[in-house]
Amino acid sequence: MQELEDLYDHYRRHVEADNAHDWKSFDPTGSPWEYVIEAVAAWRTRYGRQRDLIDRLPDLEVRRTVMQRGLDADLAVPIPDWTPEEWDVYNLVERNQPPDQPRVTGLHQYGPSLRALWARAKASGADHPDAWRAIVEWARRPPSRADFPEPTFTPRPAPPPPPPARVFPPPPPDLDAAALLPRYLAGEREQVWADLVGLGAQVRDPRFEPHARAVAAETMRRARRNVETLVARLRGLGYQFWDGSVEWRRRPTMRMWYAGSTIDIPNPWASVPEPARSENSVFTPAGPELPRAAAELQLPIAVQAWFDEVGEVDFSGRHPQLCHFVDDPEYRGVDADPLLIFLEPSLVMEEGLVISLAPAEKSAQAAGEQVDDFLSIPLSSRGADAVLEGDAENRTFVEYLRRSFEWGGFPGWDGAPDPPRDLLRSLTDGLEPI
Repeated sequence: MQELEDLYDHYRRHVEADNAHDWKSFDPTGSPWEYVIEAVAAWRTRYGRQRDLIDRLPDLEVRRTVMQRGLDADLAVPIPDWTPEEWDVYNLVERNQPPDQPRVTGLHQYGPSLRALWARAKASGADHPDAWRAIVEWARRPPSRADFPEPTFTPRPAPPPPPPARVFPPPPPDLDAAALLPRYLAGEREQVWADLVGLGAQVRDPRFEPHARAVAAETMRRARRNVETLVARLRGLGYQFWDGSVEWRRRPTMRMWYAGSTIDIPNPWASVPEPARSENSVFTPAGPELPRAAAELQLPIAVQAWFDEVGEVDFSGRHPQLCHFVDDPEYRGVDADPLLIFLEPSLVMEEGLVISLAPAEKSAQAAGEQVDDFLSIPLSSRGADAVLEGDAENRTFVEYLRRSFEWGGFPGWDGAPDPPRDLLRSLTDGLEPI
Protein backbone atom coordinates (compact mmCIF):
# COMPACT_ATOMS: atom_id res chain seq x y z
CA MET A 1 0.00 0.00 0.00
CA GLN A 2 2.85 2.37 0.83
CA GLU A 3 4.27 1.91 -2.65
CA LEU A 4 0.97 3.07 -4.14
CA GLU A 5 0.90 6.03 -1.79
CA ASP A 6 4.42 6.97 -2.90
CA LEU A 7 3.40 6.70 -6.56
CA TYR A 8 0.40 8.94 -6.03
CA ASP A 9 2.52 11.46 -4.13
CA HIS A 10 5.02 11.47 -7.01
CA TYR A 11 2.16 12.10 -9.45
CA ARG A 12 0.64 14.83 -7.25
CA ARG A 13 3.91 16.74 -6.92
CA HIS A 14 4.52 16.68 -10.68
CA VAL A 15 0.99 17.85 -11.52
CA GLU A 16 1.19 20.62 -8.95
CA ALA A 17 4.50 21.73 -10.46
CA ASP A 18 2.93 21.72 -13.93
CA ASN A 19 0.03 23.81 -12.66
CA ALA A 20 2.29 26.24 -10.84
CA HIS A 21 3.28 27.91 -14.12
CA ASP A 22 1.94 31.38 -14.72
CA TRP A 23 -0.55 30.34 -17.36
CA LYS A 24 -2.00 33.09 -19.46
CA SER A 25 -5.75 33.24 -19.79
CA PHE A 26 -6.87 30.61 -22.27
CA ASP A 27 -8.79 32.23 -25.14
CA PRO A 28 -10.46 29.82 -27.62
CA THR A 29 -11.96 32.69 -29.59
CA GLY A 30 -8.69 33.93 -31.07
CA SER A 31 -6.35 32.29 -33.54
CA PRO A 32 -6.36 28.45 -33.72
CA TRP A 33 -2.58 28.68 -33.97
CA GLU A 34 -2.62 29.72 -30.33
CA TYR A 35 -5.54 28.03 -28.60
CA VAL A 36 -5.33 24.63 -30.38
CA ILE A 37 -1.60 24.33 -29.68
CA GLU A 38 -2.10 25.40 -26.06
CA ALA A 39 -4.99 23.00 -25.48
CA VAL A 40 -3.20 20.02 -27.05
CA ALA A 41 -0.02 20.76 -25.06
CA ALA A 42 -1.95 21.03 -21.80
CA TRP A 43 -3.82 17.77 -22.44
CA ARG A 44 -0.65 15.92 -23.49
CA THR A 45 1.18 17.00 -20.33
CA ARG A 46 -1.55 15.78 -17.98
CA TYR A 47 -2.17 12.59 -19.97
CA GLY A 48 1.58 11.88 -19.80
CA ARG A 49 1.60 12.28 -16.02
CA GLN A 50 -1.21 9.74 -15.71
CA ARG A 51 0.60 7.37 -18.07
CA ASP A 52 3.77 7.60 -15.98
CA LEU A 53 1.88 6.65 -12.83
CA ILE A 54 -0.09 3.82 -14.41
CA ASP A 55 3.01 2.30 -16.01
CA ARG A 56 4.61 2.14 -12.56
CA LEU A 57 1.74 0.39 -10.82
CA PRO A 58 3.31 -2.70 -9.22
CA ASP A 59 0.32 -4.99 -9.77
CA LEU A 60 0.15 -6.14 -13.39
CA GLU A 61 -3.54 -7.07 -13.19
CA VAL A 62 -4.45 -3.70 -11.71
CA ARG A 63 -2.49 -1.96 -14.44
CA ARG A 64 -4.28 -3.95 -17.11
CA THR A 65 -7.65 -3.19 -15.55
CA VAL A 66 -6.99 0.54 -15.48
CA MET A 67 -5.69 0.59 -19.06
CA GLN A 68 -8.60 -1.54 -20.27
CA ARG A 69 -10.98 0.92 -18.70
CA GLY A 70 -9.36 3.72 -20.70
CA LEU A 71 -9.60 1.77 -23.94
CA ASP A 72 -13.22 0.81 -23.36
CA ALA A 73 -14.15 4.43 -22.70
CA ASP A 74 -12.65 5.48 -26.03
CA LEU A 75 -14.25 2.87 -28.29
CA ALA A 76 -17.50 4.60 -29.24
CA VAL A 77 -16.44 8.24 -28.95
CA PRO A 78 -17.00 10.26 -32.15
CA ILE A 79 -14.34 12.35 -33.88
CA PRO A 80 -14.44 16.03 -32.79
CA ASP A 81 -16.33 18.43 -35.03
CA TRP A 82 -13.39 20.84 -35.25
CA THR A 83 -13.16 23.45 -37.96
CA PRO A 84 -10.84 22.85 -40.96
CA GLU A 85 -8.45 25.47 -39.56
CA GLU A 86 -8.36 23.71 -36.18
CA TRP A 87 -7.67 20.36 -37.84
CA ASP A 88 -4.82 21.93 -39.85
CA VAL A 89 -3.17 23.16 -36.66
CA TYR A 90 -3.73 19.85 -34.85
CA ASN A 91 -2.30 17.80 -37.72
CA LEU A 92 0.79 20.00 -37.81
CA VAL A 93 1.28 19.48 -34.07
CA GLU A 94 0.90 15.71 -34.46
CA ARG A 95 3.51 15.54 -37.21
CA ASN A 96 6.06 16.74 -34.66
CA GLN A 97 5.15 14.07 -32.09
CA PRO A 98 6.67 10.55 -31.76
CA PRO A 99 4.85 8.04 -34.01
CA ASP A 100 3.85 5.83 -31.08
CA GLN A 101 1.81 8.61 -29.45
CA PRO A 102 -1.94 8.03 -29.93
CA ARG A 103 -3.64 10.48 -32.24
CA VAL A 104 -7.03 11.96 -31.50
CA THR A 105 -8.55 9.22 -33.68
CA GLY A 106 -6.74 6.40 -31.85
CA LEU A 107 -7.34 4.57 -28.58
CA HIS A 108 -6.06 5.97 -25.30
CA GLN A 109 -5.19 3.71 -22.39
CA TYR A 110 -4.17 6.20 -19.72
CA GLY A 111 -7.11 8.56 -19.40
CA PRO A 112 -9.60 10.55 -21.43
CA SER A 113 -8.52 11.39 -24.96
CA LEU A 114 -8.95 14.79 -26.58
CA ARG A 115 -11.97 13.50 -28.41
CA ALA A 116 -13.47 12.02 -25.23
CA LEU A 117 -13.11 15.35 -23.42
CA TRP A 118 -14.56 17.17 -26.43
CA ALA A 119 -17.53 14.78 -26.67
CA ARG A 120 -18.16 15.01 -22.93
CA ALA A 121 -18.25 18.81 -23.09
CA LYS A 122 -20.54 18.85 -26.11
CA ALA A 123 -22.90 16.35 -24.48
CA SER A 124 -23.21 18.70 -21.50
CA GLY A 125 -24.34 21.51 -23.80
CA ALA A 126 -21.04 23.39 -24.20
CA ASP A 127 -20.60 25.49 -27.30
CA HIS A 128 -17.49 25.31 -29.50
CA PRO A 129 -15.21 27.65 -27.44
CA ASP A 130 -16.38 26.16 -24.12
CA ALA A 131 -15.52 22.65 -25.37
CA TRP A 132 -11.94 23.82 -25.91
CA ARG A 133 -11.99 25.39 -22.43
CA ALA A 134 -13.15 22.05 -20.97
CA ILE A 135 -10.01 20.34 -22.33
CA VAL A 136 -7.71 22.87 -20.68
CA GLU A 137 -9.70 22.81 -17.44
CA TRP A 138 -9.30 19.02 -17.30
CA ALA A 139 -5.57 19.29 -17.91
CA ARG A 140 -5.04 21.94 -15.24
CA ARG A 141 -7.37 20.66 -12.55
CA PRO A 142 -5.81 19.82 -9.15
CA PRO A 143 -4.57 16.23 -8.77
CA SER A 144 -7.04 13.89 -7.13
CA ARG A 145 -7.33 10.26 -6.12
CA ALA A 146 -10.40 10.23 -8.35
CA ASP A 147 -7.99 10.37 -11.30
CA PHE A 148 -7.32 6.69 -10.55
CA PRO A 149 -10.49 5.04 -9.22
CA GLU A 150 -10.52 1.62 -7.70
CA PRO A 151 -8.97 -0.89 -8.08
CA THR A 152 -5.82 1.20 -8.55
CA PHE A 153 -5.49 1.97 -4.86
CA THR A 154 -6.88 -1.26 -3.47
CA PRO A 155 -4.40 -2.82 -1.02
CA ARG A 156 -2.78 -5.95 -2.36
CA PRO A 157 -1.89 -9.09 -0.44
CA ALA A 158 1.61 -9.05 0.89
CA PRO A 159 4.06 -10.73 -1.51
CA PRO A 160 5.59 -14.03 -0.42
CA PRO A 161 8.81 -13.61 1.53
CA PRO A 162 11.98 -13.81 -0.58
CA PRO A 163 13.99 -17.01 -0.37
CA PRO A 164 16.67 -16.95 2.29
CA ALA A 165 19.98 -15.53 1.19
CA ARG A 166 22.35 -18.15 -0.12
CA VAL A 167 25.40 -18.70 2.06
CA PHE A 168 28.59 -19.87 0.37
CA PRO A 169 31.06 -21.74 2.57
CA PRO A 170 34.53 -20.23 2.59
CA PRO A 171 37.28 -22.14 0.80
CA PRO A 172 39.96 -23.95 2.80
CA PRO A 173 42.42 -21.53 4.41
CA ASP A 174 45.32 -23.07 2.52
CA LEU A 175 43.66 -22.55 -0.91
CA ASP A 176 46.36 -22.61 -3.57
CA ALA A 177 45.55 -19.73 -5.94
CA ALA A 178 47.96 -20.92 -8.61
CA ALA A 179 46.22 -24.30 -8.74
CA LEU A 180 42.77 -22.89 -9.51
CA LEU A 181 43.07 -22.92 -13.31
CA PRO A 182 44.84 -26.32 -13.48
CA ARG A 183 42.13 -27.76 -11.24
CA TYR A 184 39.44 -26.29 -13.50
CA LEU A 185 41.07 -27.74 -16.60
CA ALA A 186 41.37 -31.09 -14.86
CA GLY A 187 37.59 -31.24 -14.34
CA GLU A 188 37.03 -29.66 -10.92
CA ARG A 189 34.88 -26.98 -12.50
CA GLU A 190 32.07 -26.69 -9.96
CA GLN A 191 34.39 -26.95 -6.95
CA VAL A 192 36.75 -24.30 -8.34
CA TRP A 193 33.87 -21.88 -8.86
CA ALA A 194 32.55 -22.69 -5.38
CA ASP A 195 35.97 -21.81 -3.96
CA LEU A 196 36.09 -18.57 -5.92
CA VAL A 197 32.61 -17.51 -4.83
CA GLY A 198 33.39 -18.49 -1.26
CA LEU A 199 36.26 -16.02 -1.24
CA GLY A 200 33.80 -13.14 -1.48
CA ALA A 201 35.49 -9.78 -1.94
CA GLN A 202 38.82 -11.40 -1.04
CA VAL A 203 38.94 -12.71 -4.62
CA ARG A 204 40.08 -9.20 -5.63
CA ASP A 205 43.27 -9.51 -3.59
CA PRO A 206 46.40 -9.62 -5.78
CA ARG A 207 47.01 -13.14 -4.55
CA PHE A 208 43.76 -14.45 -6.10
CA GLU A 209 42.47 -12.01 -8.73
CA PRO A 210 44.76 -12.95 -11.69
CA HIS A 211 43.97 -16.63 -11.22
CA ALA A 212 40.25 -15.97 -10.78
CA ARG A 213 40.22 -13.99 -14.02
CA ALA A 214 42.07 -16.80 -15.78
CA VAL A 215 39.42 -19.30 -14.66
CA ALA A 216 36.63 -16.93 -15.70
CA ALA A 217 38.21 -16.34 -19.11
CA GLU A 218 38.55 -20.08 -19.75
CA THR A 219 34.95 -20.63 -18.60
CA MET A 220 33.59 -17.98 -20.95
CA ARG A 221 35.72 -19.08 -23.91
CA ARG A 222 34.00 -22.45 -23.56
CA ALA A 223 30.67 -20.66 -23.23
CA ARG A 224 31.32 -18.78 -26.48
CA ARG A 225 32.08 -21.98 -28.36
CA ASN A 226 28.86 -23.45 -26.98
CA VAL A 227 26.88 -20.41 -28.12
CA GLU A 228 28.38 -20.61 -31.62
CA THR A 229 27.54 -24.32 -31.79
CA LEU A 230 23.97 -23.77 -30.60
CA VAL A 231 23.32 -20.92 -33.03
CA ALA A 232 24.45 -23.11 -35.93
CA ARG A 233 22.40 -26.08 -34.77
CA LEU A 234 19.28 -24.00 -34.16
CA ARG A 235 19.50 -22.54 -37.63
CA GLY A 236 19.88 -26.04 -38.99
CA LEU A 237 16.66 -27.00 -37.20
CA GLY A 238 14.81 -24.11 -38.84
CA TYR A 239 14.47 -22.28 -35.54
CA GLN A 240 12.78 -18.92 -36.17
CA PHE A 241 14.75 -16.38 -34.19
CA TRP A 242 12.59 -13.47 -33.07
CA ASP A 243 13.06 -10.49 -35.39
CA GLY A 244 12.35 -7.96 -32.66
CA SER A 245 8.87 -7.01 -33.83
CA VAL A 246 5.82 -7.17 -31.58
CA GLU A 247 3.36 -9.29 -33.48
CA TRP A 248 0.14 -7.74 -32.29
CA ARG A 249 1.30 -4.35 -33.59
CA ARG A 250 1.40 -5.72 -37.15
CA ARG A 251 -2.17 -7.02 -37.17
CA PRO A 252 -4.79 -4.88 -38.95
CA THR A 253 -7.23 -5.35 -36.07
CA MET A 254 -6.94 -5.84 -32.35
CA ARG A 255 -9.36 -7.70 -30.08
CA MET A 256 -10.75 -5.85 -27.09
CA TRP A 257 -13.11 -6.69 -24.23
CA TYR A 258 -16.20 -4.53 -24.41
CA ALA A 259 -19.54 -4.85 -22.63
CA GLY A 260 -18.78 -8.37 -21.49
CA SER A 261 -17.68 -9.70 -24.88
CA THR A 262 -14.83 -9.32 -27.36
CA ILE A 263 -14.91 -7.14 -30.46
CA ASP A 264 -12.40 -6.49 -33.22
CA ILE A 265 -11.44 -2.88 -33.81
CA PRO A 266 -8.90 -1.24 -36.16
CA ASN A 267 -5.38 -1.46 -34.76
CA PRO A 268 -4.04 2.10 -34.45
CA TRP A 269 -0.46 0.80 -34.16
CA ALA A 270 -0.53 -1.26 -37.36
CA SER A 271 0.79 1.63 -39.45
CA VAL A 272 3.70 2.43 -37.12
CA PRO A 273 6.89 0.95 -38.61
CA GLU A 274 9.07 -1.24 -36.41
CA PRO A 275 12.76 -1.66 -37.18
CA ALA A 276 13.68 -5.32 -37.56
CA ARG A 277 16.60 -6.69 -35.62
CA SER A 278 19.80 -7.21 -37.51
CA GLU A 279 20.94 -10.74 -38.29
CA ASN A 280 23.80 -10.60 -35.77
CA SER A 281 21.46 -9.69 -32.90
CA VAL A 282 21.06 -13.44 -32.23
CA PHE A 283 24.74 -13.50 -31.26
CA THR A 284 26.80 -10.32 -31.21
CA PRO A 285 30.41 -11.30 -30.47
CA ALA A 286 32.32 -9.21 -27.97
CA GLY A 287 34.10 -6.22 -29.47
CA PRO A 288 36.17 -3.44 -27.92
CA GLU A 289 33.18 -1.32 -26.85
CA LEU A 290 31.14 -3.99 -25.06
CA PRO A 291 33.80 -5.02 -22.49
CA ARG A 292 34.56 -1.36 -21.84
CA ALA A 293 30.92 -0.55 -21.20
CA ALA A 294 30.57 -3.58 -18.91
CA ALA A 295 33.73 -2.65 -16.98
CA GLU A 296 32.21 0.71 -16.07
CA LEU A 297 29.47 -1.13 -14.16
CA GLN A 298 31.92 -2.94 -11.82
CA LEU A 299 30.36 -6.32 -12.48
CA PRO A 300 31.40 -9.62 -10.89
CA ILE A 301 34.46 -11.22 -12.48
CA ALA A 302 32.38 -13.93 -14.18
CA VAL A 303 29.96 -11.46 -15.76
CA GLN A 304 32.74 -9.18 -16.94
CA ALA A 305 34.45 -12.20 -18.49
CA TRP A 306 31.23 -13.02 -20.38
CA PHE A 307 31.21 -9.60 -22.02
CA ASP A 308 34.98 -9.84 -22.62
CA GLU A 309 34.89 -13.26 -24.27
CA VAL A 310 31.35 -13.91 -25.51
CA GLY A 311 29.22 -10.83 -26.18
CA GLU A 312 25.44 -10.56 -26.37
CA VAL A 313 23.11 -13.50 -27.00
CA ASP A 314 19.37 -13.68 -27.64
CA PHE A 315 17.81 -17.06 -28.42
CA SER A 316 14.24 -15.71 -28.27
CA GLY A 317 12.15 -17.24 -31.03
CA ARG A 318 9.87 -20.11 -31.90
CA HIS A 319 10.01 -23.71 -33.04
CA PRO A 320 7.16 -26.27 -33.28
CA GLN A 321 8.60 -28.51 -30.57
CA LEU A 322 11.27 -26.43 -28.86
CA CYS A 323 9.88 -22.99 -28.08
CA HIS A 324 6.61 -21.12 -28.54
CA PHE A 325 5.23 -17.67 -28.00
CA VAL A 326 2.30 -17.52 -25.61
CA ASP A 327 -0.18 -16.85 -28.41
CA ASP A 328 0.94 -19.76 -30.62
CA PRO A 329 -1.69 -22.48 -31.17
CA GLU A 330 0.92 -25.09 -30.15
CA TYR A 331 1.72 -23.36 -26.86
CA ARG A 332 1.47 -25.96 -24.09
CA GLY A 333 2.06 -23.75 -21.08
CA VAL A 334 5.80 -24.51 -21.00
CA ASP A 335 8.07 -21.47 -21.21
CA ALA A 336 11.34 -22.62 -22.70
CA ASP A 337 13.18 -19.59 -21.27
CA PRO A 338 15.59 -19.10 -24.21
CA LEU A 339 19.05 -17.83 -23.27
CA LEU A 340 19.15 -14.03 -23.28
CA ILE A 341 22.12 -11.97 -22.05
CA PHE A 342 22.77 -8.47 -23.27
CA LEU A 343 24.13 -5.15 -22.08
CA GLU A 344 21.47 -2.52 -22.66
CA PRO A 345 21.82 0.86 -20.92
CA SER A 346 18.05 1.24 -20.58
CA LEU A 347 17.97 -2.01 -18.59
CA VAL A 348 20.56 -0.94 -16.05
CA MET A 349 18.63 -0.23 -12.88
CA GLU A 350 19.81 1.53 -9.75
CA GLU A 351 21.10 -1.66 -8.14
CA GLY A 352 21.28 -4.29 -10.86
CA LEU A 353 21.89 -5.06 -14.51
CA VAL A 354 19.10 -6.93 -16.25
CA ILE A 355 20.65 -9.89 -18.04
CA SER A 356 17.57 -11.96 -18.83
CA LEU A 357 13.84 -11.71 -18.86
CA ALA A 358 12.53 -14.40 -16.60
CA PRO A 359 10.68 -17.52 -17.80
CA ALA A 360 7.33 -16.79 -19.47
CA GLU A 361 8.21 -13.14 -19.97
CA LYS A 362 10.39 -13.31 -23.09
CA SER A 363 7.67 -14.95 -25.12
CA ALA A 364 5.07 -12.65 -23.56
CA GLN A 365 7.10 -9.63 -24.68
CA ALA A 366 7.02 -10.80 -28.28
CA ALA A 367 3.28 -11.37 -28.04
CA GLY A 368 2.74 -7.81 -26.87
CA GLU A 369 2.13 -8.47 -23.19
CA GLN A 370 3.61 -6.54 -20.29
CA VAL A 371 7.07 -7.63 -19.14
CA ASP A 372 7.66 -7.34 -15.41
CA ASP A 373 9.89 -10.23 -14.35
CA PHE A 374 13.57 -10.51 -15.03
CA LEU A 375 16.86 -11.82 -13.73
CA SER A 376 19.50 -9.27 -12.79
CA ILE A 377 23.07 -9.03 -11.59
CA PRO A 378 23.83 -6.82 -8.57
CA LEU A 379 26.03 -3.92 -9.57
CA SER A 380 29.30 -3.06 -7.85
CA SER A 381 29.80 -6.67 -6.78
CA ARG A 382 33.32 -7.41 -5.63
CA GLY A 383 32.99 -11.17 -5.88
CA ALA A 384 33.89 -13.72 -8.53
CA ASP A 385 30.21 -14.36 -9.23
CA ALA A 386 26.85 -13.28 -7.82
CA VAL A 387 23.45 -14.77 -7.12
CA LEU A 388 20.90 -13.71 -9.73
CA GLU A 389 18.22 -11.48 -8.29
CA GLY A 390 14.78 -12.74 -9.29
CA ASP A 391 15.90 -16.37 -9.61
CA ALA A 392 13.78 -18.71 -7.51
CA GLU A 393 16.68 -21.12 -7.06
CA ASN A 394 19.24 -18.52 -6.00
CA ARG A 395 21.58 -19.55 -8.80
CA THR A 396 24.73 -17.65 -9.61
CA PHE A 397 25.45 -16.36 -13.10
CA VAL A 398 27.77 -19.26 -13.92
CA GLU A 399 25.20 -21.75 -12.62
CA TYR A 400 22.57 -20.11 -14.82
CA LEU A 401 24.85 -20.57 -17.83
CA ARG A 402 25.59 -24.14 -16.85
CA ARG A 403 21.89 -24.96 -16.63
CA SER A 404 21.20 -23.18 -19.92
CA PHE A 405 23.79 -25.22 -21.81
CA GLU A 406 22.59 -28.45 -20.19
CA TRP A 407 19.22 -27.73 -21.85
CA GLY A 408 20.50 -26.55 -25.20
CA GLY A 409 19.93 -22.86 -24.41
CA PHE A 410 16.34 -23.46 -23.19
CA PRO A 411 16.53 -24.13 -19.43
CA GLY A 412 12.79 -23.67 -19.01
CA TRP A 413 12.37 -27.31 -20.06
CA ASP A 414 14.08 -28.43 -16.85
CA GLY A 415 11.33 -30.06 -14.79
CA ALA A 416 8.67 -29.60 -17.47
CA PRO A 417 6.53 -32.60 -18.42
CA ASP A 418 7.43 -34.39 -21.64
CA PRO A 419 10.29 -32.20 -22.91
CA PRO A 420 11.48 -32.77 -26.52
CA ARG A 421 14.38 -34.92 -25.33
CA ASP A 422 15.64 -36.06 -28.74
CA LEU A 423 15.68 -32.50 -30.03
CA LEU A 424 17.42 -31.20 -26.92
CA ARG A 425 19.93 -34.05 -27.09
CA SER A 426 20.81 -33.05 -30.65
CA LEU A 427 21.51 -29.53 -29.40
CA THR A 428 23.56 -30.45 -26.35
CA ASP A 429 25.64 -33.26 -27.82
CA GLY A 430 29.31 -32.34 -27.51
CA LEU A 431 28.86 -29.01 -25.77
CA GLU A 432 31.78 -28.13 -23.52
CA PRO A 433 31.14 -28.32 -19.78
CA ILE A 434 31.74 -25.08 -17.95
